[in-house]
Amino acid sequence: MYDPEPRIPLHLGSRATRIADMAEALFWAIDESGLRLPSRRDIARHSHVSEATISRRLRDSGCTEDLLAGRLAKARARTFPPGYVTEGWQRWLPETAQDLQDTRAWISCLALASHSDAVAEEVLQAWAVEHRQLVQHLDPSAYDDEVPDEVAVAAEILRAVVLGLAIRLALDPGSTHDHAVELLARAVAALQPAA
Repeated sequence: MYDPEPRIPLHLGSRATRIADMAEALFWAIDESGLRLPSRRDIARHSHVSEATISRRLRDSGCTEDLLAGRLAKARARTFPPGYVTEGWQRWLPETAQDLQDTRAWISCLALASHSDAVAEEVLQAWAVEHRQLVQHLDPSAYDDEVPDEVAVAAEILRAVVLGLAIRLALDPGSTHDHAVELLARAVAALQPAA
């Protein structure tokens, strides 16, 4: 049996482009080196090319490391949360090693968003997608243009809870998925709109 790949690298757009290849290398460099923007040397190593080649590709394509990180944020919007419709609230939280790799890349995107308009724009779009999914999970009968205020507010609060729990799971080796699921269930029960 093989370990499945994290979802973000598989959803970076066309995988046949240099930019998608460099964005994938950025993902793996972040996974390896921690919650920061890796050096071009690290990106090059994961692309299996020289640092000079990465610099030239970035220059020739009019791309920057920030735009590559924006690609990661865009891929996050397409892949998160996986399976929540069929598996329930627990799928909003990272459980597997691959989920945690995606979460660490996402945390890096959040940190980079405070310094980069390009990354911030993609993070905000990913959050908008997340919010719509949370609204649908809370109230499947709600339409985008007719979301009750109490459901919209509950979705915002749950997004903050999910993010906090995900960060804790990614950074605290003592934190468990079961405990995080229990905390999320309590938050959902407290915020669930009255029927």
